[in-house]
Amino acid sequence: MVSFKLQIILVLGTMLFMGFVVLLLRKEKIELTYTLLWFFFGVVLIILSLFPEVAVVLSYAMGIGLPVNAIFLIIMFLILLIVLSLTIIVSKLSQNNIRLAQEIALLKQELMNLKDGRHL
Repeated sequence: MVSFKLQIILVLGTMLFMGFVVLLLRKEKIELTYTLLWFFFGVVLIILSLFPEVAVVLSYAMGIGLPVNAIFLIIMFLILLIVLSLTIIVSKLSQNNIRLAQEIALLKQELMNLKDGRHL
């Protein structure tokens, strides 16, 4: 069983983390979509901190012997989801950068042709 002191530390730590995420949002360092995602994970952590029995039920449902192992598995899965979503976003941004660089090169060439008096 989780001690009351540890529960308080976990809840306060999670709330500090969530406050930091809000600060990042206010400074426009993170988008609202990701803020909501991190808030969702924060709420999950607070629920697991306040109600450790949920971890016991989850570990039993997954066939895992220790609740802490179930929590680690869930956290690893959630982190993998975040990494996957960020990888998709980075890939899209990379493709957009390539497309924009090509468009800029074409516009520069067209501008140079117009300056030289040549038309395409």
